[in-house]
Amino acid sequence: MAIPQCEIVAVADADADGLAAATRRLRAPRGYSDYRKLLDKEKPDIVSICPRWLDQHRDMVVAAAERGVHIYMEKPLAITVEEARIALPQMQAAGFPDAFVVGEVAGRIVPVAEALILLED
Repeated sequence: MAIPQCEIVAVADADADGLAAATRRLRAPRGYSDYRKLLDKEKPDIVSICPRWLDQHRDMVVAAAERGVHIYMEKPLAITVEEARIALPQMQAAGFPDAFVVGEVAGRIVPVAEALILLED
C-alpha cells in the first residue's frame, strides 16, 4: 500500500475482528472501534470511507466533513435519496462541497473492465 507522500495513520471498524484484520493488512499503527474517535484524535487530511454496511456511509461522511477532512468513499453516499438530500447540505455547510469523491470499484471487475474497453473502441 505504498503511495508516495501518503501515510496510513489509523483504521476504524466497530467489529473487533474486522478492526484487527484491517490494522494488520494495512500495517496501520493504530486502530479505533469508533470512527469519530479516529477523526478527533488523528485529525487526518483525507479518509477513505468504505464500511461494510451501507447505512453507515452518510453519518461517516458528515462526521468527516464537519471536521474538515477530505473524503474518498465507495458509492453510495446514502441508502436513500432522502438521506443524500440531507447529507449534501450538511457537507456544504461544513465548507467541503468540493473535497468529496465517490469512487466506483466496478472497473476492476473483469466483465465490466472488458465492456469499458469495448466502449472506448
